Amino acid sequence: MSFLVRQTSLDDAEPLVTMHLAAHREAYARLLPEAAFAAREARIPERVERQRGIIRDAHSHWIAVDDDGVLGFAHAGPPRDDADGGWPPPEDYELYGLYVLARGHGLGVAQELVGRAIGDRPAYLWVLDDNPKAQAFYRKSGFVRNQAKRELPAEWYGLSEVQMVRR
Repeated sequence: MSFLVRQTSLDDAEPLVTMHLAAHREAYARLLPEAAFAAREARIPERVERQRGIIRDAHSHWIAVDDDGVLGFAHAGPPRDDADGGWPPPEDYELYGLYVLARGHGLGVAQELVGRAIGDRPAYLWVLDDNPKAQAFYRKSGFVRNQAKRELPAEWYGLSEVQMVRR
């Protein structure tokens, strides 16, 4: 299977949201109830508009596509964490998000997206505490878990995230 990685455009917002929802189902079905996915899917138009804003304002936003459509995405930029909020950013660049559908696993899609989004620069990210597969991928990319941890909003049903840093 071949894929292409390119910068994300505003026209990608809707298919990207659809792919992101599918990736959530693939990655988090064991962690979240069906109601969580149904609530996200009920807000697709709102999510598409929000995604357009993210794409417009993004410092680095990349998308992977194959013959079947959007396969994955990554976006990154200056830290979103507020030092006054209790989590001083450990680096000056943050990987905001990385998702690849299961059909793209093992093909180098995630590595290519991370390479485009952050290159080899020092960066940090937040990842679900109960996501060992993602944490293993990030370790292979040079990230190490630190002590920072945060609880997610209610729509994540009590899940938390941990921080990983690459110096």
